[in-house]
Formats: sequence, C-alpha cells, structure tokens
Amino acid sequence: MRVADGLVVDLSNYDWDTFDAKAFYAAGVRRAIVGSQQPSLSGQMVDGLRNEGIDIIATYDLPYFGSDETTRGPIERAVSFAEKYNIPHVWVDAEIDANQTNVKEWQSSPTPTVSQRQAEFRWCMDLVRTHAPSHGIYTNGGWWTPNMGGSNEWSSCALWLATYGVDGSACDPIEDVDFGGWTKAALHQYTSTHVINGRGRDVSYLFGDATTEGHMAGDVTARIAALEAAVKDLSWAVFSGYEDRDRSTAERSADVAYRIDQRLGRASDGTVMSSVSETAAAALRAIQKLAVSAGMSADDVHRAIGDELNDMLDAAQAHIEAGTSDTPSR
Repeated sequence: MRVADGLVVDLSNYDWDTFDAKAFYAAGVRRAIVGSQQPSLSGQMVDGLRNEGIDIIATYDLPYFGSDETTRGPIERAVSFAEKYNIPHVWVDAEIDANQTNVKEWQSSPTPTVSQRQAEFRWCMDLVRTHAPSHGIYTNGGWWTPNMGGSNEWSSCALWLATYGVDGSACDPIEDVDFGGWTKAALHQYTSTHVINGRGRDVSYLFGDATTEGHMAGDVTARIAALEAAVKDLSWAVFSGYEDRDRSTAERSADVAYRIDQRLGRASDGTVMSSVSETAAAALRAIQKLAVSAGMSADDVHRAIGDELNDMLDAAQAHIEAGTSDTPSR
C-alpha cells in the first residue's frame, strides 16, 4: 500500500469562517478537495490554496436523493465549478436523502426507494462522465449497501471511502474494500477531527502514485472514450460562430480562443488566450494531462490524440483565414 505524502483535506462552505491557506500549508496540507456548494466562497478557497502551493486535486458535491431538482442541481454545479477553475476531478458524494437535510421544504418529501436513488444517481454519473472524464464516488458500505441495493453498476469509477475511527477520530488506512463491486479505494477519508486553524477538518489518505493520483483514474477505457468525445466537442467549439463572414479574421480568431478557453481554463497568467495556436497548445496540454492520469504514457497520448487535435485546429485556422463557414459533420 502506497500512501501519498502530505495531508489531503476536503473543504466545504462550513470551513470558510476559519479558512487560512497559509495555516493549511504550515500544517502540512499539500492537496485539497474543495466542495462546490457555494461557488463564490469555494472559488476564493481554491485561489488561496493554489497561491500557497497546495494542489487542488478535485471538487465534489452531494445529490440529495428524492427528486430531480435536489439531485441534479448540485452535480450540475460541481461540473460547472470544475470547468471554471480547471479542476481535474469531480467526486459525487452519495450519502443522504433530501428529507434528511435541514432544508425545511425538503423534510416532508417521501423517502426514495432504492430504484429511485439508482435512477437519480445514474443521471448524475452520466453527467459527470460527459463533462468530467476524471470522476469518482464518495461513499461507504454502510450507506451504499442498504440505500443503493449494493449495486455494482458504478464499480469502474474511482472510490473515495469514508470510514472514521471512534467519534470521527483517525484510523489506519483502508484501501481494500468489498462492496458495490469495488475492491480498492482511491482515497480513504479517515477523520473529521484533524484540527487546523481552530477547526476539525476532514482528512484523507491518498493511495497510489502521487503524480497520477493512483486509482483516481478509474476505468481507463471509459476515460479514453471520454477524451475522444472531448476532442469532438472541441472541434465544434472551434467551428462555432463562423456564419458571420463580415467579422474580421482577428475577431473570429479571438472568438475561437475564448470559446475553447471557457472549456480549458485561462492561460497561465490569467489572461484570455488570443490565438488559435495558443488555444491548440492549451487544448493539447489539458487532454494530455487527463490521459496521463488515466494511465497512458505521454508518447501514447501524442499518437492517439495529439495528431488528431492538431490537425483539427490547423483546419480551423485555415477556415478562419479563408473566411469560410463549413462545419465538421457530427
């Protein structure tokens, strides 16, 4: 069993009042998972942690089972938050029904059946598969088995195991599991009482290679398929908006950069990329990073994805310069 060095904390809006990025770094935190529950506060935490050299390895949110509204909204928010802040991994937290929360208007809703939870969760996982090639599930056997019927439908996804010691205290690492079709955990959230800057925090063990985040890659085949879909999505982003031939080449080139920038994040200095070549480089880097985390070597990525992506963007540049409005076929 390999446990990555440095503390891995996960933070929510409840951590905001005592949030201090410098204190986290001084306490040994080197990786963080930031919840998307209140995006404005979460974004400030992401920026602060990154400024101190703490890697944001994921975001997460909770579907509150019982209705489409309470289930889908939080996961849509998590996906949007990950895209906005260029966060590589999305966790879907399976642990609670809507009527178990402190939201008054939800408390009278009926308890969902196992099949209803499964259907709602299926929608959530389909969404994250489409928009977040790197993703996983936060849960434990005590909740999953009775509430999801022990389903193994999602066993190819990475597992973030939640199991504490007595009263939330720390316990030894648990990587081997046996529920829901999972046999290994990618992370183990082992305590909720690790005090940093005056508040008990949730802390996890991260198993595997600290560079690739180990088992967080999940099912490699599914992730590579998602990467191929991302290339097609990028091609549509490149070609969109070119029906207006009266716009100058510079205006249309800037639009290409802007559209893809919205998917991939801003340039390293925080400015919007201004050329197709810059965008091509950023797109290739983003896809390479995802593919390497899925287990592909850098050379494999170049062969499997790099040439196709570069050819696509070269074609887009040619169309821009020619002033044509042809679009690729779907």
